[in-house]
Amino acid sequence: MEIAKSIFREYDIRGVYPDQVNENAISLIAKAIAIKCDQENVREICIGRDGRLSGESLLKSLEKSLSCYGINIQNIGLVTTPLLYYAAKKNKCKSGVMITGSHNPKNYNGIKLIINDKPVSGNEIYKLLDRNKDKSEVPGKIEFFDIKSNYIEEVKNNIQIDENFRLKVVIDCGNGAAGCIAPKLFSELGCEVIELFTEVDGNFPNHHPDPGKLENLQDLIAKVKLTKADLGLAFDGDGDRVGLITDKGDVIYPDKILMMLCKEILNKIKGL
Repeated sequence: MEIAKSIFREYDIRGVYPDQVNENAISLIAKAIAIKCDQENVREICIGRDGRLSGESLLKSLEKSLSCYGINIQNIGLVTTPLLYYAAKKNKCKSGVMITGSHNPKNYNGIKLIINDKPVSGNEIYKLLDRNKDKSEVPGKIEFFDIKSNYIEEVKNNIQIDENFRLKVVIDCGNGAAGCIAPKLFSELGCEVIELFTEVDGNFPNHHPDPGKLENLQDLIAKVKLTKADLGLAFDGDGDRVGLITDKGDVIYPDKILMMLCKEILNKIKGL
């Protein structure tokens, strides 16, 4: 099987399912990932997926193929990309593969990858596709693990919100993977949470989960105003992008949020 070179990008692997990214393609990509693991002396890897309709099938293909090459698997199931990266950081091999289409249309899917605590580009994986690798006589072990409660506890231990001021937050997950973690996380932090489209549904029936576009924020803006909330949060399909709505209904886009965070960090750590 020949895989289109165009799906191998600088930061990830991404294409239309099933024409460009499918179970057979994932199996071949898994072989290349196993070769990369050999190069980095990695014997165990975390894997997860977002809520896209093709995600479960692609994750099974990834799991089976990596195991065939002797890689031990920690399958953390339906998660956000930040959860996958968190699991990889906690894993002794600091490696993970996320099946995700990110903020792209619902018929897209792909891979984000970190090996030995370093991001791996799609271009790197493409160069390994033609390499030969024999399947292992002893398949890698497959374990299933729910990382969400560990993640929530660690966030709670690192973030403090004034107990005398209970934030009212509207959370719009756009039916993406953030629905599996965001409402519970903010509730555990002491916020009053108003949920909007938090049921994970890969059809994205209400609006596309891309907070970088104003048309996808209209329901959240209306809900913040209606409920007199302190703020609104909108997540993309795999929960690694966020848009913010102020109590007045004004939009703060993801790039400006990043600038605000950088300014705060630089105020505390000069010259970073």
